[in-house]
Amino acid sequence: MRVRTVQLGDVSAVSAGQGAPQNRDAFGSEGHPFIRAASLDALCEDGSFNSLERIDESAATEHRLRLYAPGTVVFAKSGMSATKNRIYRLSRPAYVVNHLAAVAPSEEIDSVFLRYWLEHFNPTRLIQDSAYPSISQEDIESVSLSLPDLSEQNRIAGLLEQADRLRRKRRYALELGDTFLPAAFLELFGDPLTNPRGWQRAKICELGEVQTGNTPPREDITNYGSAVEWIKSDNICLNELYPTRAAEMLSEKGIALGTVVDGGSVLVTCIAGSATSIGNVCLTNRRVAFNQQINSVTPNRDVLPLFLYGLLLTAKPLVQRSTTLAMKRMITKTKLEELLLVRPPETVQRQFSQLISRHDRLRAGQREALRQSEHCFRCLLDQAFA
Repeated sequence: MRVRTVQLGDVSAVSAGQGAPQNRDAFGSEGHPFIRAASLDALCEDGSFNSLERIDESAATEHRLRLYAPGTVVFAKSGMSATKNRIYRLSRPAYVVNHLAAVAPSEEIDSVFLRYWLEHFNPTRLIQDSAYPSISQEDIESVSLSLPDLSEQNRIAGLLEQADRLRRKRRYALELGDTFLPAAFLELFGDPLTNPRGWQRAKICELGEVQTGNTPPREDITNYGSAVEWIKSDNICLNELYPTRAAEMLSEKGIALGTVVDGGSVLVTCIAGSATSIGNVCLTNRRVAFNQQINSVTPNRDVLPLFLYGLLLTAKPLVQRSTTLAMKRMITKTKLEELLLVRPPETVQRQFSQLISRHDRLRAGQREALRQSEHCFRCLLDQAFA
C-alpha cells in the first residue's frame, strides 16, 4: 500500500464561512440550512438538519453567502466552540457561519476518511491561546497527514462509519430509555398535577422529611477529609437513578456541621446554574452529605423510596414552575414542602418501584454497551490513523 505525506491544503480547499445575516427576515422555512457554531453539538449527535434555520436563494445572494457542497467537513475555528473537537461532514448543501472552518476535499481524498481523520487529529491542538480560542486558516492548511491510496481510504472510512453508526444507535437507545419512567408513571398514576385517578393527595412534607444541605466553613480545612461523600448539584444527573461519585468528601468534624442522609432519600436540585437543572432528582444508595443547592426528602415509612423518586422525577415541571420570581433558578425549601402531589396506596407504589428497579438494570446494560461501542470506535480511530 502506497502512503504519502501531504499537507491538508494540498488535497482540499480550506475556507471559512460567512457572517450570519442580522436581519431575522433573511431566515424562513424554505431554502438551504444555515449552520452556526452552536449547531454542531446537535448535528454531531444525530445529523439531523430539521432544527436548523433556513435561508432561501435570494436572501443568500443578498448577504453574499456561499453554498457549501455535500462532503464538505466543518468544525469551529473561533470561540469556545473551537475547544470541543466537533467535526461534521455535510450530507447536503448548506450555508456556514464565519466561525466555522470549511474543508472541501479534492478527488484525492475521501470525504468520510477526512472527517474521521480530523476527529482523530483534533483541530483544538491548533489553538494558540486558550484564553481566546482561535484557529487560523493557514495553520489548518499546513497540517500534515499520511494519505493512503483512495481504495484504502474508502476501506478505512467504511469500517469507521460502521463503528460510529453502532455507537450512535446505542446512544439513541439510552436516550430513548430516558422517556420510559415518566411515561410509565403517567400510565400508572396519571398526571400528578390533575390526579385523574382520584388518588389521595399529599404535600411533599407529608410524604417525608425535607432537609436543606449546607457547606461547612471552607476556612477550616479539617472539615474536609475522607469520611463521607459531599454531593453537589453536578452529581445529580437527569435520568440517572443514583448520584454520581463526589470528588470532595467531608471529615467526621465536617459531618457534624453538614447535612447527612442514608440510602433511600431523594435528593432534589433546588439551586442550579441553569433553569433546566432545577428539579433534577436522584435516589441515594449510600450515606452522603450534600450542599445548600440541594434539598433531601427522606420518605415516611408508608412511602416507598423508589416511588418517591419517580413521583418527583415526573413532577419536575411543577418544581420548576414553583421557582421564586426574584431568583428564577431557585426553589425554596418551603415551596418544595408545599407542593401537592398524589399519594396512591402502598401496593401500587410497590408495583412502580419494581418497574424502576428493572428499568435501572436495563439502563446499566445499555450504558455498558455504549461504553464498549465508544471504546471500539476510539480504538479503530487510533489504529487507522496512528
